[in-house]
Amino acid sequence: SYGVSANVTLFNGLALQNDIKSNALAYEASKMEVQQSKDNLTINIILAYLNVLSAEDLLQNARLQEEATRRQVDIDSLKNDAGSISPSDYYTLKGQLASDQLNIADNIASIAEAKLSLAQLLNIPYSDSLEVERLSEDVFNIYYEADPAKIYDTALQQFAQIKAVHFRTESAGKYVRALQGQLYPTLSLNGSI
Repeated sequence: SYGVSANVTLFNGLALQNDIKSNALAYEASKMEVQQSKDNLTINIILAYLNVLSAEDLLQNARLQEEATRRQVDIDSLKNDAGSISPSDYYTLKGQLASDQLNIADNIASIAEAKLSLAQLLNIPYSDSLEVERLSEDVFNIYYEADPAKIYDTALQQFAQIKAVHFRTESAGKYVRALQGQLYPTLSLNGSI
């Protein structure tokens, strides 16, 4: 024996339509969350780049400070040998020189750590010879004509995280309506041969 049957839902309180809309909005929210992850990665890479530059600047300043202290130690060494300064002042300055040398070592370690962090974010192998290019100041001389309120409004419209929250909220509303639709009776048409 053979048989064919069909079942068509005529009305179910719009539960199916609201469920479809809810899933579509959730999908859009997921796409925005992926974009937000990309934006966060970009920001983290920029911050890691700036950390490398900052650490290099701090190292340069520490070396200049160490050189100035070294010169002063050389001068005070002659004065100490001649007996024109107290030995405590001389040894205090030598302690400062050792402290400056320690700062240089700390800054070298900070540079290596910042470069490692940047290499990890860029997903490239770490190398001691990794060099970052310094951008000229002219690149950053940008004049924004918009006022803060306009920039804030633009951010609300374009940021992926804001859009994702909006889509998630709409999706939840449609999901609630789909569940409420299931409380209504279902009208269906069945046929079989």
